[in-house]
Amino acid sequence: MDTRWMSSVRCLKDVTSLTDEIDHCSNMLSLKGREALNELSNEYSKTVPSILAILRPLLDYNDLYQKQSEVTIRLILPTYKLLELQWQNIVKSDLSSFDKDCVDVGVLQSLAKSGTLALSHYYQEIDDVHYAAAFLTPKTKKCNILMFRNQTEY
Repeated sequence: MDTRWMSSVRCLKDVTSLTDEIDHCSNMLSLKGREALNELSNEYSKTVPSILAILRPLLDYNDLYQKQSEVTIRLILPTYKLLELQWQNIVKSDLSSFDKDCVDVGVLQSLAKSGTLALSHYYQEIDDVHYAAAFLTPKTKKCNILMFRNQTEY
């Protein structure tokens, strides 16, 4: 189920992927539509890719979860860990996977830091038994990214 922000991000993703087509037909847009397109293309040219770089994985994971008959902790924990690693790298200024001319580094790092803080909240809601179950599940047992909390605990 899409939340309001997911719908907005999905819309932003679609608009950016169709920018060439929209530009081609911009003369058919209302004045307000042309102004919005101009603002998106000019004033937010670095902000939009930054937002999408952080939030697009959440859309992809949401789509994956929607296809599952039931979402279990063995799907959630690896997702959290992948997001955490990606976002921590961005916070630490590892921007090697980004073209710095195309993104707003400040926005990128702020969103990544916010995402990391949110994840720490969600990690606290997961009991130790869930970590153990995910760690022992055959499909995730050999998953190298599952370095939960302090390894000495397990």
